[in-house]
Amino acid sequence: MTGHVGEHPYRGFAPRAGIYSITCQRTGKTYVGCTDHLVGAMNGHRFKLANGMHPNRVMQADYDAYGDTAFDFSIHDEIAAEEYADTSSADLDALRDLWVDQLGLDEGRTY
Repeated sequence: MTGHVGEHPYRGFAPRAGIYSITCQRTGKTYVGCTDHLVGAMNGHRFKLANGMHPNRVMQADYDAYGDTAFDFSIHDEIAAEEYADTSSADLDALRDLWVDQLGLDEGRTY
């Protein structure tokens, strides 16, 4: 993770940290991620998928087969900027793991 919310170089801009998912409705497979910049992370995934360069080859193959409309991008949990300064990457990883459990995802249903 790069920096903390309060360390962002753009004055007045505080990216939102938290947990998000990308689900292919046709296959039922889901990727659950954690980040210090929710919108940027999801936009990055969309860009890579649309341009055929996503590092997750299975997700890329599903995107190529079913298209953008088959994918849902969701935010599940958001950490307030004032709380994020005290949040470690291990805390975010643990929160992501809780969401994987909460969504009922097993290894066969994840990217």
